[in-house]
Parts: sequence; C-alpha cells; structure tokens
Amino acid sequence: MDLMDLLYALVGLGFFALVIYLFVSRIVDIRPAAFDRDQAAVSTLDGRTALYSVAGKTQIQDVRKAIYCARNSHQAALAKTVATVRRMLNGYDSEDIRFHTQTVCDNITQAICDSMGELGMAVSDFRLNQLRILEAVSRTTRNSSGASV
Repeated sequence: MDLMDLLYALVGLGFFALVIYLFVSRIVDIRPAAFDRDQAAVSTLDGRTALYSVAGKTQIQDVRKAIYCARNSHQAALAKTVATVRRMLNGYDSEDIRFHTQTVCDNITQAICDSMGELGMAVSDFRLNQLRILEAVSRTTRNSSGASV
C-alpha cells in the first residue's frame, strides 16, 4: 500500500484529497561579498560620541547556517557587524578609544570574527576606519538686548 492508497482509504468516498509536494531549493552565492558602513556614530561609556567606519568581506563557510540565519545572509552579516561594533564601543571610555585605538580595534575585530561564526560566515579583510572621538562643542549664548532673562 503506497501513500496514495492510504490517503484514499482515510478520506473515503466523496472527498478529494490534494497532496502537495513542496521541494524548496535555494541558490546560495558563496563568493566573497564586500560590505561597508560609512560614518556611523555611537555613544561611549562616558557619554561622548565616537565616529567609525567599517569595511570588509564576508564569505559563507557553512551554507546551512547561512540559509537559516536570514533571507539575505550578507545583509545579516553587515547588521551583525554593526551591532557588534556598537556594543563593543559602548563598553569603552573615550580616553581608551583615543589613547589605545589599536587595542580597541583588535578586540573589536576578534569579537566580529567570533560573531560571524554564529552566522556560518567568515570575515576577511576587516577594517575599522576613522575611529575617533568627537570633541564637545561648547555653546555660549549672547543676549543681544543686554537684559537678563
């Protein structure tokens, strides 16, 4: 007894059974894809603003993980990279970023390589460019009429 005979036996006379076989196939591009994000700002631990730019290439290593992580795995990689950079920079003081820039960049690069493994991808040629702290702008107000408010 095959599947169709079993369905006819279960459904009975007078009913129609519709069997849909769904085969899902996806084409996955495993070539390296470049990503970049220019001039993004993030708040540091002491409330200052840091500007950064990221660029690099991602390549799918585990196709199954990459398929199930998102519809577009390369956009997911960019989103995960930006989220990791923001999370890491939120944990540093502005003085650490200003005076220990290379150490901060190395820590962020290692965290991004680890987080891309969760998506089934590998990062190559990652660059954290233009990491700097914006200087606070002092505002002075002048009263043109000379009267105090």
